[in-house]
Parts: sequence; C-alpha cells; structure tokens
Amino acid sequence: MKKLSITFIAIFIIIFPLMADTDCMTNSGNNFYISLAPSLIFPFSIETDSPDLSPATTNTEFGAGINLALGYRLQAWHLEGEIAYGNNKGKDIKINDPAYAGGDIKGNYSMWAATINLFYDIQTCLKTTPYIGAGLGAIQFQANDITLADDPPTLGCNNIFTYNFKAGFSHPLSPVCHLLFGYHFTGMGEQEFKTGADILNAEPIQTNSLELGIRFYL
Repeated sequence: MKKLSITFIAIFIIIFPLMADTDCMTNSGNNFYISLAPSLIFPFSIETDSPDLSPATTNTEFGAGINLALGYRLQAWHLEGEIAYGNNKGKDIKINDPAYAGGDIKGNYSMWAATINLFYDIQTCLKTTPYIGAGLGAIQFQANDITLADDPPTLGCNNIFTYNFKAGFSHPLSPVCHLLFGYHFTGMGEQEFKTGADILNAEPIQTNSLELGIRFYL
C-alpha cells in the first residue's frame, strides 16, 4: 500500500503539471463551496509491541468513510477545512511468537479527522480537471473492542497529529456542481492501546482510500 500511494502521488506531481496551460485558468463568481464524498478505505495493518506481550500485527478489512468540506477557490487554488470519518472492521491478528497462533478478531477501528487542506487544479483546457493537494490536522483514532477468542478486548482512543495527500479529478456536471473522484492517503503518529491491563504501543499508521463525491459552489 505504501508503494501504491507513493507511485500515485508521483504520477500527479510529475506528469500533470507538464500538461498545465495557465492561459486556460478561469474563475467564476462562485468561490465558496461545500463538498461531500463517501470513501472506500483499503485494509491496513497496525504493528504493536508491549513490555508484557509479544509483538503482533493486526489486520483490518475494507472499510467505509465519508468526508465533508467547506472551501474557497481562488483561480486554480483551493483552501478548505475538512471533517472526515472512517471505520474498518478487524480481520485477524498475527502474533510473533510460536506459542500463540493468533487468529480472527472481532471489533472495529474508527477515526474522526479535522484537517486544513490546500489543493491545486492543474489546468488542461479540458472539462475534466486533475488536482493534487495536501493537508494537516488532528485525528481521533479508536480501537473498539478488538477481541481475539476469549482474550480481553483491546481498547484505546488516541488524539494525535495527522497529515494527508490527495490526487484526483473533478468534472463539472453544471456550472455549480462538480463530480469528484480521487485517491486519499492519510498518515498518523504512534498510538497506545490496552489489552486488559497490558499496554500496547502501536507504530505510525497509514491508510489509503478512494473517494467519489460532489462539490457544490455556493
């Protein structure tokens, strides 16, 4: 997944700016907008270690999310504030200890994020406009009753720094309504969970998702 995200971003950063034609840049009278985009979140893994438990890798299933943003456009630039929610069910856990087999798990991971994002529309004189962007903010990442067999559940709620990269396309359906399709990478810092009385230290987590939504100019 990490190689996929780096490749996707590199394509947009290197190739699409070569296609840009600044003579085509226009700005309508509608500068403020709101956007709403459901998302498909790809499976991700969480690496943990503990003073009292063996290192482990927890894997998730595909998840779903939704993003809501309020923004302002100035020529080819967009500045927006975004709130995002996501949820992935737990799939299984692999324990780095021959004495413990791991296995399927129950429970889910949820996340709420608030970020400030900056985007650039790459002008191509086509109706469909590529865009790239990045953002910074805070995220609340929570483990909700992650349970392996009869073991105590893993719980924890962390409020930490987050960053994101986005790349995709917008296509006008009308002068004030645009269809959005894009890729979304999210990174967040180290976290702490508890399994019973045992503390789990989690490595930084990265997620990848695809978004399909609508942008309305006000």
